[in-house]
Amino acid sequence: MALKKGDFVELEFTGLLKEENLIFDTTSAEQAKKSGIFSKNMTYEPVVVCVGEQMVLRGLDEALEGKDVSSFSVDLPPEKAFGKKDSRLIQLIPKAKFIEQKINPVLGLQVNIDDVVGIVKNVTGGRVLVDFNHAFAGKVIHYEVKITRVVTDAKERLSALVKMLLKQNSPDVVVEGKKAIVALPVDLPAQVQEELNKRWASLVSVEEISFKKK
Repeated sequence: MALKKGDFVELEFTGLLKEENLIFDTTSAEQAKKSGIFSKNMTYEPVVVCVGEQMVLRGLDEALEGKDVSSFSVDLPPEKAFGKKDSRLIQLIPKAKFIEQKINPVLGLQVNIDDVVGIVKNVTGGRVLVDFNHAFAGKVIHYEVKITRVVTDAKERLSALVKMLLKQNSPDVVVEGKKAIVALPVDLPAQVQEELNKRWASLVSVEEISFKKK
């Protein structure tokens, strides 16, 4: 069965910076350890995504369409991965701004300026050159992907959406017939609840999704 937009699939994958042949992301703990990127704070396991919902990088999302349960590899150009380098996001900032925040700007330091993360590229006199582009902007990304199965269960589908798009590691989801309830640690604004219900119900194949605070 060729995958189409709206289908849910379980994936195993490994992402590399193609030119450097450097692994930066993987669903495999063993691969993460071999590559020196293993973190105890990360969960290494297959992920469930909805095709066409951009739950993965745009280029990978597009590559899933038309595939079957199989393995494949794909190269993503910058514009379909982390974006092209934007010269407007490379800025000179007065060193005084760093001093005010008790930051010593040195080459390669990751900094947060006005809630935007950047990397210090140069320090000259009273000015600091900061690159606010994504660290992988301008890079070709290579993915090795294995589609392990198509996911049809409504609860598993909804749990995947909540986990990835609402950043809930242990989704609290109940599906009874054609209705679903999602319990969250915070109250969602009514407008957001309405929008999610409208957008997700058809994807999950239920008639109504309601949200409540735990």
